[in-house]
Amino acid sequence: MAQYSRLETVRLTLRPFLLSDAEALLENGRDPRANQWSLRFADLSAAEANIRRYWLGQPAGKWVIEQDGVFLGAVECHLHQDIEAVEIGYLLLPKYWGQGVATEAARAVMQLAFGPLEAQSVLIGCDESNQQSASVARRLGLHLAWLVFSAHQDAETWWVRYR
Repeated sequence: MAQYSRLETVRLTLRPFLLSDAEALLENGRDPRANQWSLRFADLSAAEANIRRYWLGQPAGKWVIEQDGVFLGAVECHLHQDIEAVEIGYLLLPKYWGQGVATEAARAVMQLAFGPLEAQSVLIGCDESNQQSASVARRLGLHLAWLVFSAHQDAETWWVRYR
């Protein structure tokens, strides 16, 4: 995956995280519209710790979504080799919602999954009440496959698209 550390789309650049991305990640985590489904941070040092641990700790398959040098969000993929699937996740700063950014970034990752990574399926999981995230999955041609209930969180929907 290291050879795919940078991806380009028509409008977007997907690049590795930098510690300097912490302020934008903190902005996302402090916005009540986003943090009901996404990461929450008490302060800048907590956002920096998250970047060090998660985004830089194992950077393969994790990208900042950027347009003209501006941080818009993040997209990631997890390779599940046992089932030949790639799971895609994404988050966006709310001011960029509704502009097709998540769809465009996730589509680039899906093309990587079905192309060089040779995945047989792509999965996206999201909270059942997160209709915007579910809309991204639908626009990418994924279909609702599972509804998972948990005592610790709201129901989660899982979307799938096969090769």
